Amino acid sequence: MRMVLPVPVRLRSSELIRCLVLGVGLIGAFSFSAKAQTTLSWSSATSGNWTAASNWTTSTVPNSSSYIASITATGSPYTITLDSSETIDGLTLNSSAATLAMGSNTLTIASNGTVSISAGSITGGNFTFGAVPAKVDDWPE
Repeated sequence: MRMVLPVPVRLRSSELIRCLVLGVGLIGAFSFSAKAQTTLSWSSATSGNWTAASNWTTSTVPNSSSYIASITATGSPYTITLDSSETIDGLTLNSSAATLAMGSNTLTIASNGTVSISAGSITGGNFTFGAVPAKVDDWPE
């Protein structure tokens, strides 16, 4: 599978380095306050809807930019159905038993959020990273 960004951007390496240096310089010019983040984990290797609180640790659904969703439960294959569009601060998918089925929904990762996918699969849906939309077609195997 691959992730496709709809806005084509082509930079030569020298331009990319200049953009990165400028970006780091701009970041250094501003002070930021740390935001509180809570990691919520899918509670067990069972299928269910994203919005069902009982499927998450502390019975809290990751549905705001204050939460990082962690899907790492192992065991029999299971599917997490993203049954509504959500915004979160980050996503960790590290279970070869897990499938995140997004259907026609969008999972938005807040600005400066993180995504780590080391095992498992994602089907359908769309990702938005900050303000940059991306469609999930195929991810590299």
